[in-house]
Amino acid sequence: MTGWQRWLALPTLLAVLGLVVVATRALAVAPSLAPVGGKSTRAERAMVYELTAERGPRFRLAGGAEVVQLLVHLELPTGGAADAVYRFAVAATLRGPDGAVLWERTVTQRARQTKAGERAGGWDYEAAFVVDGGVELSDAARVELALPDVPPGSALELQLGADTGVVVEDGVQAFARPTALVRAYRRQVVDAAERELRRLALAGSGERRLPETFLPWYALAAEQQERRLAAAWERLAAEGRAGVDYRVRSIYVAPSRPPALADTPVPALAVAAGQPLVLQLAGAGTVWIEAWAPGGTNDGGTIAGERSATVRVRLREVAEDVSGDRSDVPEDRSAVDVLGDRLRVVETREVAVVPAGRAEISVPPGWWSLEVETDLPAALVQVRADAASRHAGAEDHAIHGAWAGRGGAAEELGALVPVDVSTLPVYALGPGAAPLPVTLAPGDEPEARFVRVMARAWGRLAPVTVRYSFVDAVGAVLASGEHAVDTLTAAPFDRLRSEAVVEDGMRAPVVFPLGEAPVSEPVGLGLIAPAGAVRIVVSTDEPALVAVHGQLPVLEAKDGASPWAWPYDQVVDPRIRWRHAPRVRPRTFPRRAEDHAERAAAGQVRAIVAQVRAEEVDAADAVVGPWRAEQPRGSHTRLRLLEEVPAARRRAALAAWGPGSYTRLRAGSAATLDLTRGLPRPARLRYQVTGAALDMVGESLELTVDGERAAWPVATRVGQRGLPRRATSLVSWSGPSGLAVLANRPPIDGGGRLYEHRQVHQLSAGGLTVGLDKPASGTAGMNVVVYWLDGSREPAKLELEVDGGSPRRRSGTPVNSVMAARRTIEVAPERTASAIFPDRRGETQVGIGRAALMLGDDLTTGQHAVRVRHVGGAQVWVRFFRAGKAEARRGAWQWSERRTTEPRAKVVEEADADE
Repeated sequence: MTGWQRWLALPTLLAVLGLVVVATRALAVAPSLAPVGGKSTRAERAMVYELTAERGPRFRLAGGAEVVQLLVHLELPTGGAADAVYRFAVAATLRGPDGAVLWERTVTQRARQTKAGERAGGWDYEAAFVVDGGVELSDAARVELALPDVPPGSALELQLGADTGVVVEDGVQAFARPTALVRAYRRQVVDAAERELRRLALAGSGERRLPETFLPWYALAAEQQERRLAAAWERLAAEGRAGVDYRVRSIYVAPSRPPALADTPVPALAVAAGQPLVLQLAGAGTVWIEAWAPGGTNDGGTIAGERSATVRVRLREVAEDVSGDRSDVPEDRSAVDVLGDRLRVVETREVAVVPAGRAEISVPPGWWSLEVETDLPAALVQVRADAASRHAGAEDHAIHGAWAGRGGAAEELGALVPVDVSTLPVYALGPGAAPLPVTLAPGDEPEARFVRVMARAWGRLAPVTVRYSFVDAVGAVLASGEHAVDTLTAAPFDRLRSEAVVEDGMRAPVVFPLGEAPVSEPVGLGLIAPAGAVRIVVSTDEPALVAVHGQLPVLEAKDGASPWAWPYDQVVDPRIRWRHAPRVRPRTFPRRAEDHAERAAAGQVRAIVAQVRAEEVDAADAVVGPWRAEQPRGSHTRLRLLEEVPAARRRAALAAWGPGSYTRLRAGSAATLDLTRGLPRPARLRYQVTGAALDMVGESLELTVDGERAAWPVATRVGQRGLPRRATSLVSWSGPSGLAVLANRPPIDGGGRLYEHRQVHQLSAGGLTVGLDKPASGTAGMNVVVYWLDGSREPAKLELEVDGGSPRRRSGTPVNSVMAARRTIEVAPERTASAIFPDRRGETQVGIGRAALMLGDDLTTGQHAVRVRHVGGAQVWVRFFRAGKAEARRGAWQWSERRTTEPRAKVVEEADADE
């Protein structure tokens, strides 16, 4: 190149270099030229892909089933209304490695843009915008795609659907060249180790906000935290060349304000006169209680005229042991028997309200109820534990988790212990309310036609008269009536949901608010709808809260399984029951009124917040003796044995001594017998060979009665000797160790082991049937004692059936419940006992379990047939007994009696020929 040519090219080179410098400088300073004040100072930058009807990003997939989540912002036309709603469609196409279409979906979503949400403290919503402000964006709309199982190398292509525009009354008004901005994420499953690391990192992050939600970790509910820990979202990058295969845009996203203000009120529990609290605790550990006045702080408060105001805290024992051992429960008692007070109070403390007071209570091992009560109009109480697990209930309270993550004293003493509650929907009825119509489920089974009306008085405790009628499809009344329910018992642990308002009109910072009006304990009214009824109509003349429930089918439960959900299933005590605790298998379900929406708009749909608590089984439900054995019908195999009385039943056995009761005398020890009891049978001593009979034959047995001695050789497996006709006798014996000597008279000095005669019946697949008389009102129960005689301790499955599965029912009249006519249960041995057999079995250990069958008041009066069948598991023997006066001809059989299969036949013989 010549010199003049170089001089001519120099201006061109300088011009090109100048353009490059200007362009580079523009790119470098572009972010700084964007507005940095106002909303952008609190925003986070996000890179997004442009989405139009002609083009969009393409994402390469690793293969397999995927869940992809899209965050879409729609570019809005200028001048749109502030309250406008926009609709857009995302077209997703899944192509295989060869380009073939494997799957296609078009997902329609709506979005809007709120323009007046910025305040000094932040945004009321998640706001999205661009730096130059020339384009308005909608709020982020989430689109989740569940992709099918595809081969590796498949690709997901996205485009904007044609049906995009402003939603108007008659459809969608499209706008020109719609454009959207999209981010894509794929869900990953997190293993347990990484999940725990993420939890620890987030729990200590304080105010750190989570991506895509812009909420602090502590502000999320427990179930949301678990869901986020179990899965992670990985950002997907588009495939291809930027600007050619896809176009990248930059936006800013401003988070919404956190739900909790920086100065969070101290969480507390509200308590007032007549509205106590109960908290379930699991020991051992320590709890701290603080109390102060509403409107004040836990540093002190004031209540006019209450200079010595206090709240009382009571620690009540729920159960001493949770091992499930029921060996101390008398066998011949019904399944609802009560054996004394189990909810005993072990400590009571008073905590001052003015000035704010504190107390510390040590919780021993086991399960406990902490009751808090006061006579004040209102007080605030904090209960903290040394560990979050000290709280017995489920960890699903948002304020509980929120305060635990804020630091301070809450972290030092543990989180606030919340109240476990159940929400019960009810309808408000009374003189001004229309009758409540509830549709019934179709079905011929009594369980499907059974309804329970639960009524409560509210505002004022007074009896409530419930009026009901059953109507058929054409509106004709099939049955009707009225029933007065005793709603006079207050329910201090149940509250009608309302806002917690104190006397000065300020809202108290409470976790559990005070109720607006007292409510009574619920009283149930059970009804079986007549055949053909499609609706029940309920009304009351007095103000009442009413709920109508249906009954679910009875499901087979595992033997020994608790009906309560965790953690309430940890208390294993038949004398303790939970109120309002969640069940593993719910027994009922609420029925909605046909005009539910109208009643909700009128304020007649209310909710009762019921505290979960432990209660003793009502002693009024217990059935007491005397007991009467029942003999099954028909021909079957029977067996007699003597069963040792457990120590817990010794006193009851001595008090109810009669035919079939025996005292076992110990060799070489004297016992004083009361010969005046046990009539009408004569007083007798019996000996029984408990070992090998051949080893005992010819051995000498010496008996001493009141100093008179008699000896004779053992010649048979079973023998007897009469006792003198006196008031008492001093009896002792000596002989070989393979003998058991028993008297049918009780001891006076308390010595000797007690035995009772049992006749057991072999249970087969054909079953055994027992007749049971049901009185005109109330219930009748039959106890089934199950024996394992062959050494097996495996559970047995039994089928209990009444009247062939179709008993006669009382419909249209009040009943307590509807009984399942046929159910299958699993029974396992609850204890073992020593037993003496009159045959060659001698003395051995047998397993004993028990089942119970109750005839409810829904069955008609008269005779019913109860049948028990063996349907699986170990082979067992059974006997039957129920409450009633024993008859001499139907009482316990004597040792040498044997009833054959012949009608009215009875044979007295030695036991060797019995089996």
